[in-house]
Amino acid sequence: MLLVAGTRPECLKLAPVVAALRDHPTAQHIRDAIQWAEQQDLNNVAAHLRAGGCFVVEVMVPELRRLPPGQSFVPFDVSPPHVGFDEYDVVSQRLVSHHYGRRDDGLFEAVSIPFRYVWPAELDLMAQLAGLTLRERWGGWGREAFTELSPDHVSVWETPS
Repeated sequence: MLLVAGTRPECLKLAPVVAALRDHPTAQHIRDAIQWAEQQDLNNVAAHLRAGGCFVVEVMVPELRRLPPGQSFVPFDVSPPHVGFDEYDVVSQRLVSHHYGRRDDGLFEAVSIPFRYVWPAELDLMAQLAGLTLRERWGGWGREAFTELSPDHVSVWETPS
């Protein structure tokens, strides 16, 4: 069974996902750019999982290695139809993803999306405090190895059986 986790709208940016999670009795999935204002949000997710259930999350890994000292912007797409860059605030662990592009009607559109980025270790600690144990971590949905070069990770935590 695949469930999409939902708590306070100001804390979580959710998107539905289609994933084959046959191995997992119950899965909670939040796609990209997780933002937890409080530990209570993860506690709430854990409280809704049955014994042996899993919480699955896909999250970007911040590209701080691409950020020159003293700078706060990292471009991720510079192409004719789209310009995108992330604006980092490393002190608050926040970023704003800026997107500029031309719409079908020829007008230009600007969209900026704020996030709070989290490191895998921070998520592991939050999950542990909620009573979950890390079961697996991959570099993507193809279950490729998670390495220091992975742009995001898929992590699976489970409740005790």
